[in-house]
Amino acid sequence: MYKHELKNLSQKHIYQQPSKAIFNFLKTRMLLDHAQWILGDIDYFNEHTSFAEKISIHASVKARMDYVQLQLDQAFKLNDSNSDYFSYLFQVLYLSIIKLFHRIDKDIDRYSLQETQDAQTETDESMAEIGEQLLAFQEYQRFLPADHYENYLIRINTKYYQSYMSDWYKFMDHGDAGHLILRDSIYDNIQAIDIAEQGFVMLDHDPYLEREFDICLNNKFSLISLNEIKKMHKALLVAWRMECVNSIGLFKTCIDSNFWNDNSLRQKCVASEVYLIDDLSIEQAEKDLQVSAGRIINIGLEISNLWLELLDLPFGRYEMLFNPNRLSMPFRKRI
Repeated sequence: MYKHELKNLSQKHIYQQPSKAIFNFLKTRMLLDHAQWILGDIDYFNEHTSFAEKISIHASVKARMDYVQLQLDQAFKLNDSNSDYFSYLFQVLYLSIIKLFHRIDKDIDRYSLQETQDAQTETDESMAEIGEQLLAFQEYQRFLPADHYENYLIRINTKYYQSYMSDWYKFMDHGDAGHLILRDSIYDNIQAIDIAEQGFVMLDHDPYLEREFDICLNNKFSLISLNEIKKMHKALLVAWRMECVNSIGLFKTCIDSNFWNDNSLRQKCVASEVYLIDDLSIEQAEKDLQVSAGRIINIGLEISNLWLELLDLPFGRYEMLFNPNRLSMPFRKRI
């Protein structure tokens, strides 16, 4: 498809397309979404479990990868019925997810062979992968209405991951220059929190979510209600808010207290109702972040299950391989 054709495509957003075309696209879109959340769960398991635990359920993990492959294949076949408009959007999302699939599949084989990877190489590759995924979702975002719920999620993701793209961890001990980078990363997360709160309020009046629900329901009976869909999407936004709060907590552990107070970072956090633990260690901050990341995946899986059920598409209902509560610590007072 030529560049001028792509530009013309995005002049009309998704919900200005015929309902039947939207329905066909939703089937492929939700299959991709389901596959991506399961891949996120497998990646989360690989990151947080011991080698012994990885080996003990290696066959189960490979079985889930086989299932994801089937889901991706089904989505690819269904894409044949999409219009050119929606076929382009499908390809944008599919290419990003298939790259994620191949990377995780390679990781699983590496773990089974007890091979290790240099930590810096792993971090650099992870940042590059996140950058590619963000570009894919930002391209998809061009076709969404400004007040669509996915638009808010993409904006949150962009701000959140942007806060980690500046190699802040390399500047923790480099005085004011490092502090300025960390300050900007905190600002990114505060903005993401504001977007999450806007999205939370908007969900009660999102006409596009309601239209998607009506198109999926297609005059058939379902035990799933629109309110249940809204409730789960709100839970996802709350989980993302918590992830951003925990990111701020992590960045704060790397900042000198004088710089924190002189730059009014505490006041900015309080203004956004972000209350942090005063004596938080970097180790605990990282653990808090890992827990909230796992909860995002868990909610995302539940949401994708609901949509696939509404669409009458077969799917596997999987529990998370690694429960994030295993990383949780007792409640501590926040200031």
